[in-house]
Amino acid sequence: MNKKILLLGILTGLVFLTVACTKATEDQTGQDDGGETTQVIFEKLETVPTELKSSIVDVQKMKGYGVIKSDGEEKNIFIGLGEKPTDGYSVDVKSVLESDDKVVIEIDEIKPAADAKVTTGKTYPYIILKVSTTMDTFEVIDTKGEKFKDVIDETSGTTEDTTEETNEKTTEKTTEDKAKTE
Repeated sequence: MNKKILLLGILTGLVFLTVACTKATEDQTGQDDGGETTQVIFEKLETVPTELKSSIVDVQKMKGYGVIKSDGEEKNIFIGLGEKPTDGYSVDVKSVLESDDKVVIEIDEIKPAADAKVTTGKTYPYIILKVSTTMDTFEVIDTKGEKFKDVIDETSGTTEDTTEETNEKTTEKTTEDKAKTE
């Protein structure tokens, strides 16, 4: 009789732990309880391929993310931590999950150990992920729940604004020069 009660208690405890761990994982990824997610295949690129280097020039010092290359089901995602005061910082990918409407990438900012010997000087840690998905919408969050902004959209807007301002100034200058010569 005592063995049956003990076995029932252990079984109940295991079921409770399984349910609690599943709930904690859903809460950390920002998914709704009703939403179904699928793990996405990804690869952390150790070196930046030559064809992608020009794509990250404007964003490599920014905190945020962006799709820097998209070929069908293969997307290259930039994720940067922004400016840091020393070396020793890095980005760790905790999960890449696909839901009904987006891909959620959860990352962790790895800081240098308190007793680590680091070089003082500005650094800009980032990673490039190769993600296999048909989705075009992404969300990047850290383990504290902070959402990263899409810095590719931000720099695209800045470039277009700058180009329009330059065109307007050139038109004004040309008009002034014509007026002076007449």
